[in-house]
Amino acid sequence: MRNRTIGLFFLIFAFYCSSAFANVKMVAMVNGELISSLDLERYIAINKFFYHVDSDVAKDIALDSLIDEYIWKQEAEKLKVVVSEQEILDAVNQLFVMKGSNHKENHNNDFKSYTEQQGLDYDMLIQHVKSKLLWNKILMLKVVPYISVSNKEILDSQDTMLSPNGLNIFVHIQEIVLPVGLSDNNVTDVIRSLHDGISIDDIKKHVEGLLFEETSINLKDIDVVLANQLLNAKVNDVIGPIKTEYGNLIIKLLDRFEINREFANSSVDLQQIYLDVQESKKYVDQISLLKTKAKCENFQNITAELGLPKPLSFVAKVKDLSVKIQSNLQSLDIGSIVEVTNNDAVNIIMLCNVTKGKADDTSVSDVNMIKQKLYMEKLTMQSEYLLSTLKKNSLIEKYN
Repeated sequence: MRNRTIGLFFLIFAFYCSSAFANVKMVAMVNGELISSLDLERYIAINKFFYHVDSDVAKDIALDSLIDEYIWKQEAEKLKVVVSEQEILDAVNQLFVMKGSNHKENHNNDFKSYTEQQGLDYDMLIQHVKSKLLWNKILMLKVVPYISVSNKEILDSQDTMLSPNGLNIFVHIQEIVLPVGLSDNNVTDVIRSLHDGISIDDIKKHVEGLLFEETSINLKDIDVVLANQLLNAKVNDVIGPIKTEYGNLIIKLLDRFEINREFANSSVDLQQIYLDVQESKKYVDQISLLKTKAKCENFQNITAELGLPKPLSFVAKVKDLSVKIQSNLQSLDIGSIVEVTNNDAVNIIMLCNVTKGKADDTSVSDVNMIKQKLYMEKLTMQSEYLLSTLKKNSLIEKYN
């Protein structure tokens, strides 16, 4: 009787296990290691939570990422590369910080409890973070030591990266980064909205995870292909989408400026009144009088007589000022006043002197920028080549 009871118990247990895992199947194999549909579901949840991956392509992106991470893990085992528990926890913490979560208020920073509260699998999250850390260490071991940027490469790049015609060309742009995996239809809708002049605030209401920045950049600081697109684009043109590891990048050109490099390397004596936009509306008449009455010698006194805020007097390198201010000063006569609006600020500026610089005055920061850019290009290329080689030498199978 006892044996029959034990046999019945194991039969029920086996039935329960088979029922519980009936829907779990193998979706891929990497060098003999299996990836299950349960692994895939858990990874998709992590991608959606942290990276806002769109449901339409979430499965394909997650499976490709899992395969990469299995390859990284296996290569790390061969090379005996390890990461500490503290390194993993620090990286997990950084993920939550970037997400903007309040995890530090939960269970004394107990990541496991907080992760599970978000509906995520803690072990899968740790595996994901650990794999990325391992890959970084593999790159430090197998790629970084062999990357170098010679002085000749820097000199050769200066002619193309530091505009040879004596001009620095800047663009004022809106940069929009759409979440990884957002469907093509949604990306097209955002581009159409930007063409139609719909505000970013309105677009953000319909696209979760959209990142936005309005900025001015020197075309010499960016990828040559993108620089040429911005150079040939018209104001209000939209460029993209450009696929990156962070998502789809879309750029709207708001303005373009050409700054003489000799002027950019000059120093200027300025007197400046700073007002916010609302405040400036109260001083319209005073500002108009200031432009007609003030000279460099009496600027402070006239400002006080008109009841305007106290101005600042200072000397600055032109290239350290905002691009919009550089552009306005470039065409300004000494002793003249210009009004420049930057976002929510209005700057009333009098130009009192210019100490000329040199057009070929390549600064240390320029050289470092060129070196860093060349280094990152090489690192990206060699990293992609290493992963491609590892994949070619691996047995990878995907199952329907």
